[in-house]
Amino acid sequence: MRMRKKKHTDERLEACSQLLITQPERHKGNYRSLFGEGNEGKALHLEIGCGKGAFILELARRNPDVLYVAVEYCREAMLL
Repeated sequence: MRMRKKKHTDERLEACSQLLITQPERHKGNYRSLFGEGNEGKALHLEIGCGKGAFILELARRNPDVLYVAVEYCREAMLL
């Protein structure tokens, strides 16, 4: 099934641009730097196909000692 286009997708993504990685190759091998300093000993988990991110958000709330990176290919899937 094809995801329907949502209105104002670009504007909505711009509103959360500080959390959006548009050039992941710039962080290759150094994703920990996205989380700031003091996270050297923490585990780093990756979720592929995060959708709106509700699942990964709840995991992050329950596990503050773990760093999470969520990836979603479909722009419309990320929007509430």
